[in-house]
Formats: sequence, structure tokens, C-alpha cells
Amino acid sequence: MHEEQKSDLILFGKYRLIRRLGSGGTSEVYLAEHLRLGIGRAIKRISKNQDNYEALLHEAEVLKKLNHSGIPAIYDIEEDESCTYIIEEYLEGESLAEYLVRHGACSFEQAAGLILPVCELLQYLHEQKKPILYLDLKPDNVLICEEEIKLVDFGAAWDRDEVKNRTASFGTEGFAAPEQLRGLDADERSDIFGVGALLQTLLGGRHAVSRLPDREAHIVLKAMREKPAERYHSMRQMIQALSDVREAAVRPAGGKGRRIVIALAASGGGLGLSTAGIYIASLLNRYGIETVMEEYSEKPVYSALRERCGTPVPHENIFRAAASAEVCVREYGILSEANLEEFNSGDLRFLLLGTREWELDAAEKAILLTMDGGQISYLFHLMSLRRFQTVIKDMKGARCIRVPLIDDPWNPEGSEADRIFLKQLLEGVKGGALCRKLLC
Repeated sequence: MHEEQKSDLILFGKYRLIRRLGSGGTSEVYLAEHLRLGIGRAIKRISKNQDNYEALLHEAEVLKKLNHSGIPAIYDIEEDESCTYIIEEYLEGESLAEYLVRHGACSFEQAAGLILPVCELLQYLHEQKKPILYLDLKPDNVLICEEEIKLVDFGAAWDRDEVKNRTASFGTEGFAAPEQLRGLDADERSDIFGVGALLQTLLGGRHAVSRLPDREAHIVLKAMREKPAERYHSMRQMIQALSDVREAAVRPAGGKGRRIVIALAASGGGLGLSTAGIYIASLLNRYGIETVMEEYSEKPVYSALRERCGTPVPHENIFRAAASAEVCVREYGILSEANLEEFNSGDLRFLLLGTREWELDAAEKAILLTMDGGQISYLFHLMSLRRFQTVIKDMKGARCIRVPLIDDPWNPEGSEADRIFLKQLLEGVKGGALCRKLLC
């Protein structure tokens, strides 16, 4: 470690105290040197003579479960009669708050470059077997350490299931989601609000966001919607939105290498939309077109697989946002006013319709929603060929495609039915010519 003035005070026979780094109402933090290793450690001293002593140890309980280069490691916990000492990795760097003082407001490209690693750290927390919510994202808690982004101060972090028992407000005003400040249930979307607030701060505030191009401003505004249901549903989804905007900035529209987006939505639940999306993505991959699947629905398959099977998630590769992917299948769940704009941004749009008597009202409403969005195709799933031919007689020339009956959507056989479906899917649709080139 760097040369510092060293004291004679040795703690627990192995840490020489160097100086105090900071203090608050509940703890003090010191820089110390590990005598045998010669490297720095941060030591947080917490007095036992506090009413919330057990709660103050919670940060250590969270951190000891984690193993990520962007999160401080805990090496030891010691105690004496009056205090507990948490020995952590010592991080030298500049906080985003200090960075803003030095550099001023960022361009969207600069801000996205700083925010994406933060999103990836939060995604790591959210995708633990027992998901962890960070809940205190702000410029002071993000460090730039030799060009690597680190997330510090996990005092507000909780397991997702445990945080539901909290009734008091928590978080930092100006960055915390409305539900946190009102003492209501928080979830992953609360951290998404925090990302939006941090991004807004990096850009220079609300007025700066209002001057951004629509696509860039939309990311900030969507992340910061007051109602959690109207925000991005997962950190994966927000990462992809940020990555798409950055990618569009360096790739000419329609140029070589442009990723094609297949947008899928359904008129109602229980129609097999996720199965159809997985099948389409897997089929494209089978034919050598690198394809990823992104889920913008409220009940994503990826989360269900993670909760049931743990990590690594089965079939995880299809959900990874690979930069090299040529096609992205985006599944939006049930089509509504809330997700219509994003659905309409797809190069190819497919609406899965229900056709049973009890599903017709919802199907008609979904069709009306898409009337002004340009060319669209209608998918029908879990249906025999005879019934399909009967149903489409009432569609008056609309482009209708029947999804084959699927035994295993993850592993399509490449049968004649698969090939016919893929040809129908890509033929005569905006962006279809680009896809057909990939099939050659």
C-alpha cells in the first residue's frame, strides 16, 4: 500500500491503524495495514451500546454472501467488550459525486458508460438465489477505482423477501423510489428507479433530460415512473435498453451488423407466448442466426427458472445479451397502452391472439391498439391446422401465421414444419429481407 504515517496502535495482533477515514452517528471507519500482508484494510467500528446494534451488523451479513470484484469483500469480523469491528477491502477511488464536481454534467454516452457497470452489479445482486435489493443508489455510493466501478455502503441492502416486513421509510430522498419513502413494499424495480435517478443526476438534472433525443430521454423517464409496474421489469431489461441506444449511436441505421428486433406480445394470458418466443429464438439459433431473448413481461421465464433451479440457469445462453447477437426476440407479455410504444419499435411485430369465446374481447382490443403502428402479423398457437383455417377466414386478409405444435421449444428439430414457419415469419415483413440474408 502507499506510504502513510503509521501509528503504534495494533488491533487484534495484525492490523496497524493509520488514520480515520470517516465517521457517522453509528460507526467510525479507519484505514489500517495488515501487518503480514502489507496491504490496506478498511475497519468499521460499531459500538455495541446502541439500540439498533443488531441492525448495524446487517451490512456484514449481506456482504459475506457475495463474491464480486465490484463489491467490497469482507475479510474478518472481530469484537471486544464494547465494539464490533468489520474488516473490509479498502477501496481507493473517486466517488461519482466527486467526479461530477470535477467534470460537470455528462453526455448521454458518458453517463451510460458509467451507469452500465452499476446496472450489472445490481443485476448480480438481483439474481442471487435469494435476491438482494441495494436500495440506496446515489453518487456517494459509487466509486471509480482505476477505471473499475465499485458499489459501496450496503447498509440499506436487504433480501427481497425480508424487505417486505419493513414499514418505515428508507433510502435517500431524491434517489429512492416513491414506495421506499412511503414505507411500502420494495422490489427490484425500486433499484431501477435509483438507476434512473442516478442517470438523471449524471446528465445534469431534469431539464437536461428534457433536451435529450426521445429514445435517450425515454430510458430515464421509464426507469423513474412513479408506479413500479410502469418501469423496466428487470435490470436485464434496462441494461439492454441502454446498450441498444449506445449501439444505435455507432451503427448506421439499416447498415451491416444492425441487430433485428422481433417484438412479441399477446392479447391475453395463458396463450403460450413465452413458449412461442423461446421456440422462435431457439429455431433461429438452430439455423445459425445468433439470437437472444429478452423478456419485458411481468412474469419472465428466466426469473422462474432461476427461482426453481438456482444458478446456473438452464438454457441461460439464450437470455444473455450478447453484443454479437444478430437478432433479438423481445417478449412483452400482454399488450397494453403501457408497453405499446416499445412493442411498436420492433422491426418485426407479432401479436399472439386468443380465439376462444372468452378471449375474443381481449383479442379485439389488442388488434385495435396496433392499428396505427404499421405492419403487423398475427400468431395463433396451440391450435390445429383445421381450426386455424376456420379462424383466419374472419381476419379479412390480415397476415396470419400458425405456430406449429411444439414438444420442446428449447430444441426444435429443424423439421419441415419448422422451416415453413420460419419462412412465413420472415417473409414480406419490414426487416424480413435482412433476416433472409442471414438464412442464406
